[in-house]
Amino acid sequence: MEEDLEQRMAEFVVGLSPEEYERLGPVLREMGLALLVAGGVALAATVTCKVGVACNGTTSADTITGTTSNDTIKGLGGNDTIGAPTVSPPTAQASTR
Repeated sequence: MEEDLEQRMAEFVVGLSPEEYERLGPVLREMGLALLVAGGVALAATVTCKVGVACNGTTSADTITGTTSNDTIKGLGGNDTIGAPTVSPPTAQASTR
């Protein structure tokens, strides 16, 4: 009974015969799984902020570097590393006296 219902639903929804549905079923499942995995995972990012623009991370673990100005940084989840830019100290000028 359940199998018959599944076949009728396949014909109605997709327009496939039961044989075609059985043949394409594994392929469609694999494609659906691939879309689910690719669409559901936000990749971690390395973000370098720009002056005057809000900086946003992703829901994964990001590395976000601000500017030397005031920044608005939103990590948005994950195990983020948020820091200031590395600024080199001024170099000493040799005296010409």
